[in-house]
Amino acid sequence: MAETRAAKYSIICSDRPRNGKTLVARLIADYHLLCQHETEIFDLSSDPRGLTLYFPVRGRRTDLTKTADQMALLDRALTSPPHDCVVYVPPHLNGEFFNYLHQFDFSAAARAHHIEIIIYYVVDKASGSLSAAEAVRVGNPDNRFIIVWNEAFLPSVREGFATGLLNTLKKDGQLVLPKLPPNLLKPVEDPGFSFSNFVLSDEPRLPSAMADQLKEFLADIFRQLDAIEEAGEAAAD
Repeated sequence: MAETRAAKYSIICSDRPRNGKTLVARLIADYHLLCQHETEIFDLSSDPRGLTLYFPVRGRRTDLTKTADQMALLDRALTSPPHDCVVYVPPHLNGEFFNYLHQFDFSAAARAHHIEIIIYYVVDKASGSLSAAEAVRVGNPDNRFIIVWNEAFLPSVREGFATGLLNTLKKDGQLVLPKLPPNLLKPVEDPGFSFSNFVLSDEPRLPSAMADQLKEFLADIFRQLDAIEEAGEAAAD
């Protein structure tokens, strides 16, 4: 394993709205916090119920039309010592955001600062989502690409050309989100709810049966994120 862990610059994006990106971003951010990694969170969405709603202290609403916010996306990530960043990108800003990273050759700067860029791409149920994912992967060859399957929106593409495309997209790894039980949707979407606080609390604020369901869900997700982290460190050796 690498002697020093590389900081992670995690980008959560998709070509479609309303497919669980905010949930994915919350889980990744809380995973890093539970691992006691210093983490900064950028929310490029203007949605009032976006990512910053769940991270009122660490979250920063970011406007790509403002120069100061543009620079913060890069400069704060490269601040020494390197720390983890989680960046939520809404679908309509994918092109602008990645063009901005390319313009400043952020991949090279990140490598020089021992930072690993990971793109978590949430695919949707339409087959066109896979093609859009492949375009992002090919357009960012120096960055790690993780395909994210949300079982609540799982694409029904299992045959023909899509099989080969799926295998290509999964080359660097995948993250599969089990479908949350319906009785948990409302509690975890509450702005005052934190996955990391839930894990650390001696007295979870959910009824026992619901708490057990959520613990099982989180254990599955965090095992997968552990594997993604370990694979990245092994590749860095």
